[in-house]
Amino acid sequence: MEKEIRIQKALIIIAAILITISFAAQMAYAKDKLISTTANSVKVALDKRGNEYVRIIIKEERSLQGIEYEDSVAVMCFGQTVKPAKLIEKGMAFKAIVSQREYKGRTSYTALKIIE
Repeated sequence: MEKEIRIQKALIIIAAILITISFAAQMAYAKDKLISTTANSVKVALDKRGNEYVRIIIKEERSLQGIEYEDSVAVMCFGQTVKPAKLIEKGMAFKAIVSQREYKGRTSYTALKIIE
């Protein structure tokens, strides 16, 4: 009985360690990149704390098994990137350094710096 409890505790600890490692690995794969694109949509909104953020939707060329297509991608602007992002209008070209993330198979960007 005591041995079974020790084994269960050990398994719980191992599971917790594996979950922690998987989350750390996902965060390590965020890539920074420079994008040069055109804004298809720009929306300023408030988060639940009342802070402004900007969501810019852009089009991005993709390829799957040799088939070329276009997809919409969100560029989210928070904190210090909100002010320059609010100057961007629909149809306007801009450059930004972004952190690329993927969630449930969908790519999104978080703006680190708006350049133009």
